[in-house]
Amino acid sequence: MKYTLMLDNWLYNAGILGFINIIKNAEENDLLDIDSLEIKGNTVTFDSKILGNFEDYYFDYLVYQHKDNLSYFKVIQAINKVLECEKIYPSLKDDITYIKEKCTSDSIKTALKITNVNNLKITTFKETKTSNNLDEVKSNMEYLLEVLTRDDVKQEYIQKNIMFTLLNRFYSGKGIFNKSNYKFAMRPLFKESFLNTIPKFEYRKENKKYHNCIACDNKLYHSDDKNTLTFLTLNGVDVKRKASHFYNLSCDEYICPICNLIYLCAVAGINYNIKAQYGLFINASSSIDKLIKANTPGRYYSIQEQKNKSIFNLIDAYQQEHIENYEYVIRDTFQIVKLFAIDQKLKVEFDILNTTNMEILYDKKDLLKIIIPIKYNFGTEKNPKWINFYDIAIDIILRNDNVFKFIEKCLNNNFNNEAIINILININTRSEGMKKFYEKFRNFEYTALQLAVKMEENKKNKLYYTLKSAARTKDVATFIDALSSAISANSCYMIVNMEDLFDDEYFEKLAYSFISKLLLDRNTANKRLKEKYNAEGDNN
Repeated sequence: MKYTLMLDNWLYNAGILGFINIIKNAEENDLLDIDSLEIKGNTVTFDSKILGNFEDYYFDYLVYQHKDNLSYFKVIQAINKVLECEKIYPSLKDDITYIKEKCTSDSIKTALKITNVNNLKITTFKETKTSNNLDEVKSNMEYLLEVLTRDDVKQEYIQKNIMFTLLNRFYSGKGIFNKSNYKFAMRPLFKESFLNTIPKFEYRKENKKYHNCIACDNKLYHSDDKNTLTFLTLNGVDVKRKASHFYNLSCDEYICPICNLIYLCAVAGINYNIKAQYGLFINASSSIDKLIKANTPGRYYSIQEQKNKSIFNLIDAYQQEHIENYEYVIRDTFQIVKLFAIDQKLKVEFDILNTTNMEILYDKKDLLKIIIPIKYNFGTEKNPKWINFYDIAIDIILRNDNVFKFIEKCLNNNFNNEAIINILININTRSEGMKKFYEKFRNFEYTALQLAVKMEENKKNKLYYTLKSAARTKDVATFIDALSSAISANSCYMIVNMEDLFDDEYFEKLAYSFISKLLLDRNTANKRLKEKYNAEGDNN
């Protein structure tokens, strides 16, 4: 039997993407032929026969995606390190302690119980001035390696890893992820709960007494109380015992087994980093192809790498669409979904990326790439607060955050990299206004560089604080008064047009760009002046 699923809300879309990722991964491993999977526009159609061993495909994909953050593989690596050592090395005790800690965890205890293996015994490393028990420890490690690499133990241990560190965070102990099910093998339980119900659902489909699935509108047999939304949300509803929770004492919110399965696949559609406890999903809901391009899966080693990849995937997709459809105006609105783990529970945050913001991202992508590695500690050595400038730039674009408040913060924390500050101002300025801004700023830049060369350090600092205060409060008169006095006192060429500062659109941009140049040291400023003089001489 064939099923057709259509993009809907962000969580359902993440489930559809996760389902596609799982099936494609199975095909890449020669476990499945997916000729029956058809993607067209905002729908995906598949034959139920591809669900035959879906419980294996599901867990295999999650292991593939999160392998680098699962304790099983780290334990095996630590055991091999101990076995390969010929003499005592500095971190030997730490490695054995780590192995002991993980081999007595809930994950391994449950896995061993399921596979009928006794709890593992770990030999403690002992050392005196004249002897040690390294050989005994190695013998114990060989025993541990033999047990942990058994196919059944390995499978259950990894699945419990996935359950404790990933699935339980997404589904908060609901359904098969309830604590009462920890003692059971996951794959048979998964199959019984989500796959074995589908043939029954197909058989009952033509029964006259039915409800409609609220996600896909498929018909459901009337008495399928277990197919209510209680699987998805902890809403305190007991369908059988609390019929009064529903209109006319009859539950009318049902979900079919297929959609149940799709929602369960959301964890495979969201790029989630177990170690960082951060997830990102781009809800490009106009078509499944765009959804796939925007959320290319990968085993990310940092949150930043994950964010960068997702945003630039979107930009590349936007660029390709412009190339293929030059006269077509994109009208998509993308939903950026961020997931944070707080107190063992996931919190969700949303941003909206509309056509205007997408055009800005596309236009500023080269600048964004420059500032990706730029970080600065706005805290102290003991209590560091690192801020990534790329994140700030994205927030400036998506949320229209005030860039000048952040620049003020940078200056207050002794970050005076004028090139980066100018990039932030550039990103904050729409393309059509940049040419006009640079025309205005050219003369201000000359003046700022002259002052940076000619002024004494103490007087320059006094001018800096005056100008910064005026810029923060948008006090144009004070800014002009202080600047005019400095120009006159230091015999600078009067080449700036003070009237430009009265333009509300450009005052803050000109003011903070001027301040960033003023903070340059004398040698750097002098070098810049000569370069600008030579460049203008060549142009003339």
